[in-house]
Amino acid sequence: MKKFYLVFFLLGTILAIILPVVFRNLNLFDNSRSINDITIEKLRSGNRDYSFKKGTITAWDNRPINYNQKQQVKQLVYFYLLTKEDPLFISPDLDISGLKNAVNGLRTVEDTFTTNHSKYPHLFPTSFLSSLDTVKQAEGQFLAKPGDISAENLLITYKQAAQKYQKDSSDFIKTIKNHQNEIPQGNLVFLKSVSSKKIILSDLNLLEKNASALKAEVDKRAGCLSSGAGCYRPAAAFIKPANSPIIQSPPKILSSSLLFVGTDNEEKKTINGPYLATGACFGSAEEFPYYVFKKRDFRLEAEENTFLGLKLASNNYFRHVARNGWENDFPKGYEWFWQRETMNYLCPDLSFEPRLATLDYFIQTYRQKPLLNGVGPAGSLEKSFFSSSMPSYQQASYLSTYYAFFYNNVSDQDSKEKLLQRYLIINRQLSNFPMVIKKIIYEWNWLFAANRKSQIINESNLLSSFYLPRSAWSLTYLTFSPSVWRLSEKPKFIDHRQVTSNNPDDLPYWDQEQIKSYYGKQDIKTLQELSVEYNNNIR
Repeated sequence: MKKFYLVFFLLGTILAIILPVVFRNLNLFDNSRSINDITIEKLRSGNRDYSFKKGTITAWDNRPINYNQKQQVKQLVYFYLLTKEDPLFISPDLDISGLKNAVNGLRTVEDTFTTNHSKYPHLFPTSFLSSLDTVKQAEGQFLAKPGDISAENLLITYKQAAQKYQKDSSDFIKTIKNHQNEIPQGNLVFLKSVSSKKIILSDLNLLEKNASALKAEVDKRAGCLSSGAGCYRPAAAFIKPANSPIIQSPPKILSSSLLFVGTDNEEKKTINGPYLATGACFGSAEEFPYYVFKKRDFRLEAEENTFLGLKLASNNYFRHVARNGWENDFPKGYEWFWQRETMNYLCPDLSFEPRLATLDYFIQTYRQKPLLNGVGPAGSLEKSFFSSSMPSYQQASYLSTYYAFFYNNVSDQDSKEKLLQRYLIINRQLSNFPMVIKKIIYEWNWLFAANRKSQIINESNLLSSFYLPRSAWSLTYLTFSPSVWRLSEKPKFIDHRQVTSNNPDDLPYWDQEQIKSYYGKQDIKTLQELSVEYNNNIR
């Protein structure tokens, strides 16, 4: 028996010596991308300052560094790179000041709406959107002075933002499900596409799953920082770009005299484009041309009244006049109303709006500042993109993969920063995001004004005609941005098949060609002018 205990004791002693060595040599980190190309001059861990230079860790006080200290520094480096290369909730170019202003506008709209319709609360995720301010501040402090304390502070803001996203989305989904019997069966028509109750409920389930995925990502990053578990460096976006996508031929553009009837001269001065981006509700997966401009909401204070104006450049749309309601006083003899096809309630998938806002920002900011001059196919692609008469988001997205690839492969720190910045701007799609949000506010203010003229908001169809389509939740829950949408599966929003009909009961929106065959070319201009005048009288 004594022999047995002696052997057991010796075996335990040997394992106690060997196992730590084995586990020390196990790599806790996902090395799909090495961190040995990174230099961080100063980071603080456990009350000591260190430098990390291409895999080598040096203490500023020149004292020895033990194994645990090295591991903690590596964990901090991984967390730093995750924050920098795959930012959560925000992007480097997100205008927080403008967003705060826009969120205040959303609150005002929501208060106005729920005052009269209290059964339909939680129209917008204002708590979540407001939390992005603290995330942006904490991220800036951490990236400027990387350390375990500033990292923990950033994680706190992450957790708060994730919780608010989950709470806001849960409340929003609950409101819709409480009134889902108000969603009509059959097709819900949006321009030339349709949605359905089944698609809506399925998409809301995805929104719920994304809230959980966001929380899981925050927990994963917390684990990386605290123990090294789950540390990784984003890899997929930084590999060598695949073959160039096939770029479609530029579509035909209508003359500005047909597109911008009633647009004042100040707004015309701000028109940029046309740019190409997908427009799911026009009945095709291809990219469509749009003009981007700054439009003013005369109902708001001067500093708040500019939002992102958009106009489809290849077509006009017209809506059948609601003769049995608020448009009874529209001039007789005209049964169609010129309808701005980019109004939010006309399409549940508004991802084209942030793409256009990003495309416009990127081109106006960097057109004269190419980064890839003389760099083979990448340089040619960048030159072609910036000189194009009709730049496309698809082309910009492909260009961004080159920015990411060269960021991962150049050594010059200044070049790396610029390349990463450009990649993230295109990839995260949050440029001028406050102006996208202010478009939502403008459209609600117009609706409130029209409702004062002749009550058009009523409980009988409130969810399907007002609350749901005008919530613009594809924008406010950032379903388009990898900074927030962490699922590989995206909401469907619409049934991707084109709907055509010359019966207004089946398709209440007609395009330019349909109206031309109905009225003739001359009367279209008159119809547009009457529509603009009618809209301008709604104050």
